[in-house]
Formats: sequence, C-alpha cells, structure tokens
Amino acid sequence: MADDPRFRAIAEYYPAIARDPALCGCHVHVGVPDRAQAVRICTRLRPDLPLIQALAGNSPIFDGADTGYASWRHVQLRRWPLLGPWPHLHTPQEFEQLVAGLVASREMMDASMVLWWARPSAVFPTVEVRVADVCLEPADTVVVAALIRGLVDTAAAASGPLPRVCDVLLDAAHGNAGRAGMQDTLLDPLTGRAHPAWDLVGELVDRITPALLRHGDLDLVTAGLERIRRDGTGAQRQRRLLRGRTVPEMLAALRQ
Repeated sequence: MADDPRFRAIAEYYPAIARDPALCGCHVHVGVPDRAQAVRICTRLRPDLPLIQALAGNSPIFDGADTGYASWRHVQLRRWPLLGPWPHLHTPQEFEQLVAGLVASREMMDASMVLWWARPSAVFPTVEVRVADVCLEPADTVVVAALIRGLVDTAAAASGPLPRVCDVLLDAAHGNAGRAGMQDTLLDPLTGRAHPAWDLVGELVDRITPALLRHGDLDLVTAGLERIRRDGTGAQRQRRLLRGRTVPEMLAALRQ
C-alpha cells in the first residue's frame, strides 16, 4: 500500500482486509447537474449493474489457478464492510443520514468510505459507477464506459417512481454475475427470473439506444458487444490462455 496518510488510516482501521492483495477496479464517472439527481440516478441504476459486472468480469485467476468465477475480485471485495449495491434512496438528505448512522456504527471509518457499486462522487459532480473489473483491453473499457454513460443518461431522463428491487435478489444477481460472467444465465433482479446473459444485453441496449445515439456511441457499442460475444469477455480469454500454461506463460501470451 502506498505511503499515504489516508491509506495508512484505512490500513489501521481495517487491518487484515487492507493488507490483502490489491484489487483493481474500473471506476466510471458520468457528469450530473446536482447531487439530488445523482442520488436518484444511483437508485435507478441498481437493477442494471449486475449485467455491467458480468460484461466486465476479468479476474478469474487467483494464486495460479482458475477460481471458477468470472470476477474473483467480486468475492474478495465482499469482505469489506458495507460494500455492495447502492441502497434504495430518494434524496441527498436520506443519503447523508444513512452515512451518518453507518459511521456511528463504526462499520464505516468515516463518510468517505462509501464503497457501494454506484455513488455520488465526493470529489467531482458525477455519478461514479465502481462495479466493473479493470478490463483486459482498452477497447473493452470503452464499451463498458459507453454503456454506463448511456444508463446514467437514461436514468436522468426517466420519470415516475424509482424502481423497487428486493435487496436479497439484487445481492444474488451480483453474486450470479461474479460467478457466471456472460457464459450462463443471469438473474433479472426486477423480476426474479433468470435469462440468457446476452438476451439481457440486447434488452439493455434497446432501452438505452436514444442515449447512445445522443452521444454518438451506438455503432461503437454495437460493434464492441459483437466482438466481446465472439471473442469472449476478459475472463473467458484469460481462461483460454491459461489452459496448458503456467500463469507467467499466460501473462506473456497476453502481452504478445
């Protein structure tokens, strides 16, 4: 861990967890007009983020072996207190009251330790989505970022009541995404039903197509998703390269 006062404080507060190997995530920031809208957007994003997690799964290997998970990072991160889906909140006041209670419980070191999969950034005027693994290739990252921007833009334009999602099903959907990636069915936490992963991708793209068109991202996203479906996610490609190789040999093959 870097010799930084903030990181030292985290290591002292969460000693055994913080000493574990580093976990790299892809954090995507999307600008929003104000904090009130950021809170509502984070709530609207809740049912969509398991699918983003599945698409970005890229940590199948740990300690020289296949873990059986597309995102072993997801499993490792669950040891951090309060890390997981953003809660169902309507206003900044609800958010601030909840965080104050969590700090009072001492599970959260301070108000900056909001580690949910989506959150209003404490530093920038953005919604920050933190659910994705670092992708294997820059092109994959661009697709993930464009999808997240499309989701945030769509959520910002939405009207009507915020969707209610069962917290237990939402947690299960993230566990399902971390394990299966895009190679099996994924749970739709809104309905409680499982569907082929790529069917859910098609439905998501259809829903956010107006936003993708506004940003000039539709062709990029369509081509990128076709490539990922053909060639595999980062987790699938790593597994193919690992077969019959040691991890150093696999890493060398990735660099070629």
